[in-house]
Amino acid sequence: MLTRCPHCQTQFRVTAEQLKIRQGKVRCGSCRQVFDALENLSDEIIAIIPEKPAMTLPNPATIAANENPALQPETPTPAGPEAMPAPEPEPAPEPEPEAERRQPEASLEAEFEAAAPAEPERASEPAQEPEPPAEPAPAEEEAPAAVPAAPPRTRRWPWIIGIVILSLLMAGQLLYIFRSELAVISPELRPFLVAACETLGCTLPRPVRPELVGIEASDLVPDGGGLRMTATLKNRAPFAQDYPHLELTLTDTQDAALVRKVLAPADYLPAGRDAAAGFPAQSEITLDLRLTTDDVPAVGYRLYLFYP
Repeated sequence: MLTRCPHCQTQFRVTAEQLKIRQGKVRCGSCRQVFDALENLSDEIIAIIPEKPAMTLPNPATIAANENPALQPETPTPAGPEAMPAPEPEPAPEPEPEAERRQPEASLEAEFEAAAPAEPERASEPAQEPEPPAEPAPAEEEAPAAVPAAPPRTRRWPWIIGIVILSLLMAGQLLYIFRSELAVISPELRPFLVAACETLGCTLPRPVRPELVGIEASDLVPDGGGLRMTATLKNRAPFAQDYPHLELTLTDTQDAALVRKVLAPADYLPAGRDAAAGFPAQSEITLDLRLTTDDVPAVGYRLYLFYP
């Protein structure tokens, strides 16, 4: 039997066993296209195929060819008893270049490979050889991540100088406000504080704790045409304080105030006492005063101390 490739028009000799292997689907050994060999047989051959004529057993060479069926191009060898005689060859064409003449004959030994059963609409599509897997493109080296530029270093020394200056100013304010208390807590610092105040034009007052200064005893008696008052003052503080002011009030029989007089330290301190030197710590002082009452009928008195 003869069949013709519809793609390259090459004729091949086939057997019924070869057509039964894949329901007539074969691959052209010349152009490598799959086609239906039954559709391209001559009418006479198609009528013979259904009768399933008895075939002579093929020789071992034919069996080997069936395992890897190869289509042999038409040759003048006689066909088997069941095959129809091949049609006479067409007249030889005009001589062509050797390259063109070699193209059909060189592939006459192409194999008939069994085409895998496929869907009808896809069976007629030409089977293409699988393309070699594309080699993966070499991975591009990843660009190094951009490193953020280091922030410009700010100059810290102006801030440091500013902090130092502010700290000194704050310390100076605290020293000025609590200079008296500091002189009491640390007496050894008093000379330095006095010198600083003389330079800055300030004073260094003594600390005042009125609750630590008290009147220990007092007495008021008539003395000729007036009154004589005696009193004892005591500084219980562990530090020197300023002398307090005294307020003397004369009262009548109803304890009503008749005369009120305020005495500054210079008015009641005995001779030889310097008020600027302060009231020494843990010390006492005795007062002895003569008062002129101008015939005020005073029978009592009240004596207080205070700091203005």
